[in-house]
Amino acid sequence: MLELLTINPFREAEALFKDFDRLMSDFLVCNFEPGEHAGWLPDVDISSDEGGHTIVVDLPGVDPSGVQIALEGRQMTLRGARTFGKESGEGKGLFSRAFVRSFSLPVTADTENISATSEHGVLRISVPKKPEAKPKQIEISVQKTKKLE
Repeated sequence: MLELLTINPFREAEALFKDFDRLMSDFLVCNFEPGEHAGWLPDVDISSDEGGHTIVVDLPGVDPSGVQIALEGRQMTLRGARTFGKESGEGKGLFSRAFVRSFSLPVTADTENISATSEHGVLRISVPKKPEAKPKQIEISVQKTKKLE
């Protein structure tokens, strides 16, 4: 008996392109300050709900105290570096890979109440919506009418 198989010929190609893009991003990053090493882009997940937006940044091996979050207008920029190598012994080879990520916040963002927390190499930035931008529920009042006889 023959079985019907569904084959997606592009699945492996998509994974290959993703790996290639990640590899090339290490070499082609150009948004760094003079004196910093071009480097590395951390993975970012952005989600939204009725209350606001959440930006989750994977920063394994990055000291949270070395991460800067700057806000200029509606432009939020994350800047930091990840340090690799050995500090002592033979074969010293301490080096760092800098990163810079920028995000344009929506006009509904309450930029006065942005908060950030870091735990186990994951930076979570909460961007609440302005109160007037949150959805409102409007109650429907039902009026009773007299029946005509």
